[in-house]
Amino acid sequence: MSAQPRPSNVLTLREALPIAEAAGYALGSFSPRYLAMLRPTLQAAEAARSPIIAQIAGTEFRHYGVTPAAFAEEFYRQLVALGITVPVVLHLDHTKDLAAIAAGFTSVMSDASELPLAENIAQTRAVVALARRHGVSVEAELGRISSTDTIESGESGDDAELYTIPRRRGASSRRPGWMRWPSRWGRRTASISSRSRRSISRASLPSAP
Repeated sequence: MSAQPRPSNVLTLREALPIAEAAGYALGSFSPRYLAMLRPTLQAAEAARSPIIAQIAGTEFRHYGVTPAAFAEEFYRQLVALGITVPVVLHLDHTKDLAAIAAGFTSVMSDASELPLAENIAQTRAVVALARRHGVSVEAELGRISSTDTIESGESGDDAELYTIPRRRGASSRRPGWMRWPSRWGRRTASISSRSRRSISRASLPSAP
């Protein structure tokens, strides 16, 4: 899918988040974890005239018997079949499988949180370099997030390393070429592309209350 032109309303997370912040609305992330759920998820977004993130976690592929390529292919098939016009991000959460970058996902969360910080940063930079060639944005994991959902987290319940250390977050976000999160969490450097502005404008989104 990435070798073909991407529909103009399919954005990267880096494009979508600053637009949502500027307009004052939340960008909901929904997890249609198997293929049949993609259609109603996209239908609901269109009916509500609401931009969304459609995501699946890397660990969920084996549980639901689907591959990154098959998930992305069905996403784009439904997008066209349903005539979806609202902005949508296709995000792969907590992954170590970089096949998603070439498969058509527009955003990936590279999870190397089990590595020492320096190795985590080095690996994430390599992922960013690869993703940039495909026009894909990258999110990185610092620390770990506890969950009772073992399908998503696979954690044993040991909370010794569950929390991100703030000074490490600051050190990593200052690395050249890394996106800063919106201003309430840190200085933002992401720009809004003209393609993103056109997509948002076409969606006729409601203004923030």
